Amino acid sequence: MDTSKFLYVLYAENDYESIDNIFLEMFKAGIPIKAEKDIDKNDPDVLEHTVQSCTAIMLVLSREFFATKDIHRYLMLADQYNKHIIPYYLEDPAEEGFTIPTSLYANMNGSAAIPAYEYALEDALVKRVIDELREYFPEEVPEEPVKSKRSPWPFIACGAILCLSLILLLLLTRDKPEPKVPVSTAPVSVATSIPESTETSSEKLSEEVQLSQADILTNVSNATVQIFSIVSRRDYSTGSGFLINDQGWIATNYHVIDDGKTFYAKPFTDRDTDATYNITILSVDKEHDLAIVKIDSDYAIQSYLSLNTDGIRTGETVYVSGYPKGIDHTITNGIISNASHTSNDGSLYFMLTAPISSGNSGGPVINEKGEVIGVASAKYESAENLNLARPASFLKELIENTQE
Repeated sequence: MDTSKFLYVLYAENDYESIDNIFLEMFKAGIPIKAEKDIDKNDPDVLEHTVQSCTAIMLVLSREFFATKDIHRYLMLADQYNKHIIPYYLEDPAEEGFTIPTSLYANMNGSAAIPAYEYALEDALVKRVIDELREYFPEEVPEEPVKSKRSPWPFIACGAILCLSLILLLLLTRDKPEPKVPVSTAPVSVATSIPESTETSSEKLSEEVQLSQADILTNVSNATVQIFSIVSRRDYSTGSGFLINDQGWIATNYHVIDDGKTFYAKPFTDRDTDATYNITILSVDKEHDLAIVKIDSDYAIQSYLSLNTDGIRTGETVYVSGYPKGIDHTITNGIISNASHTSNDGSLYFMLTAPISSGNSGGPVINEKGEVIGVASAKYESAENLNLARPASFLKELIENTQE
């Protein structure tokens, strides 16, 4: 990644949570970013130097941005240094009553032609921005490593030495009489008869274990869904969930759906398509932050997970499946670091080292057998690797009390 080039992103401080996914996608696309939530207006030299040094500028526009920033100043500096500008609207300017004055688009390298608003299609908008910036940040194609040519003579010499050694060994042992084996009353070890070498058997056993674990994690992935909770046309949140039976029931956290008015799910099995399915709420347990929802019957269920409520053991290996930060599905692993943890508000959790981020909420915490032992729920922001999950026993009780 060429760090001498960078995209200068200007945004209002309270808009960060709405754009952190944009930063991630651009970084993955090989676009270095320098972001400013605020800049000292009393030091124009700092701003001018940054605008002069950057490759292009993106303005993340919202009502707060217009209220706190001198947009005229940024646009004029961009025009002065012939910088390409991308206005990225977080809110519909037609509804909210703000927009960049048309007069300021003059001589702005064609920025006025950029569509003003595509909030409902954030992925498409991010792709459009990346495509537009590609001429400034071309994709780096990794060079194929040059294979060094090795001389064949060392191999020929080794082969000759090996052949001579074998011939000498045969000559020394050809006429040696076979030793007589004395009769013994000691029991014969079963290990004297081995159909295959120990090494081969160990390798096969290892392969079987690995395949078994891979199959388990594939099953977990296929049962995991991303949940979208739509609050309004301009506001939504995402979380995770997992199928728990063949009727299409999905378990998740209550806080994932708390503020939503409509909901839909994108299953992992449909990750290569744009297919989404409506979901309806069946029951909730606000006290333990759990909920049961149901996916539309149009979805063909491929996998669902069973619960294990036999007990949670400190040190046990666990996996967490979900959609951290609302991006691609991941599975992380770790151990249970505390089998019983009571938070400050009296809520009961268990703690684990498998990473959990915003967006993982509602995802399954599974043991090595692929059984759900908890629901990923929260983390301590002020400390490292202190992640929390609700025990599956609470979820089992909610399932038993749920009716369609």
